[in-house]
This record gives sequence, structure tokens and C-alpha cells, in this order.
Amino acid sequence: MERLKTAAIITAGGMGLRLPGEVKKQFRLLEGKPLIIRAMEPFLKHREISELIITLPAEDLEGFPGLVEEYCPQCSTGKQIRWCEGGSHRQDSVFNALKLCANDTRIALIHDGVRPFISESLISSLLEMCREYGAAIPSAPVKHTIKTVKDDIVDHTIRRDILIQVYTPQVFDFNILMKCYHRAKMEEYYSTDDAALLEHYGYSIHYLTDASPNLKITDQFDFWLAEQLLRNPDKLNQ
Repeated sequence: MERLKTAAIITAGGMGLRLPGEVKKQFRLLEGKPLIIRAMEPFLKHREISELIITLPAEDLEGFPGLVEEYCPQCSTGKQIRWCEGGSHRQDSVFNALKLCANDTRIALIHDGVRPFISESLISSLLEMCREYGAAIPSAPVKHTIKTVKDDIVDHTIRRDILIQVYTPQVFDFNILMKCYHRAKMEEYYSTDDAALLEHYGYSIHYLTDASPNLKITDQFDFWLAEQLLRNPDKLNQ
């Protein structure tokens, strides 16, 4: 099978305000290594990823090469790494990165820079699904009962069997994704994630059920939980 040129975009352009401290969340050390480096590593190791493009706050662009050199010696393996300034919205950041992708890019993965536990096997499964359908996202069943509310009372309970929660990386045919991003830019339309953008323009999104601890580090509890997982790596494979 022909190996399609694939770019991984990792979004790390936010300010991380929900995790207090002087260091932005994506640059905080998690068991001795910056969170953003941990998010990059599975893509650096994966044989099908051609290049990585990282979105960053403007004030951190200059210092990023030094961070990579200090904490990521495997980054010198020949796989191209580039970085760009993030935008005022996540969608703007991703669009900035998409415009830097090589002209012959065929598949793009979009991943949160604060999800450090993505596995190479999940990346492979999503790429395979994307090659078949054009769009693939990881998901997990919803564990809690979900209700809608109106004012201060419960309005409706949603059937849990028709719900999933979704994560990143989200993987797309590059040309379709760029077509949707250009159209959204013209129409000033913003979505909650990349899959929702394609949904809005009529594309079907296929999902893959995944049970791995694809944790997004949002607050101090998440950071503590990530530390526990790294200190007990056997839990990551259960």
C-alpha cells in the first residue's frame, strides 16, 4: 500500500489559565519532561508521520528550539519539525499550521498539546480508518448520565447509548480539511473541534472506540493523575 505523506499538527498555543503557575501548562515539567514534548514523542516515533507542526504562543516561538534541543534528543532523527504562532482561537491556530504543511501532504492529524498519553497503535488505527473513509476520530462511551437544563431545573435526560465522548488526534484527508478551513474562514464560522467543522459542511466522520487513558491535562487534578500514570506505566497498558 502506498504510504501517504502525513503531517501531525499539535496545538499548544493556549495560555493554560486553568492550571495555575508561572509556567504555561504545555511547558510544565511532567516527571522531568515538558508536557508538549511528551505530546510530540509518539508522532516522532511513528513511521508514517512525515512532519510535525506545533502551534505556540507568540512569546514562546523564539525559545522553543532550545526546549526541543534540551528535552528531545530524538528530534534530530531527520523528521521535520516546524512551529508557528497560534491564533486567537484554536481553529485559527490549526489553520496557521495547515498552511505550513508540505504541498504533497495527503493526511493531517490534529492533536492537543496537553494529551501526553497517545499511543502509536491508536495513531496507526486512525490513519487506516482515515485512508478508507477520509475522516477518523477516537472516542469512548459516555459513562455519566447527561441531562439538558433550562434555567435552574433539569429539562431532559439524553439517552446515553447514542452518545460518545471524543478526543484527539483527529485525522482527516488533507484536501478535504483544507477545503473546509478555507470555507470557514470566508464565512467566519467557528466550530468546537475539527470533526465538527467537517460535520457542518456535510462530511461524514467515522469514529474508533478506544479504551486507552487519553488524558487531557486541564487542571491540577489532571496533572496529578498524569504523574501517577507515568509512575505506574503498567496502568497505561491495561
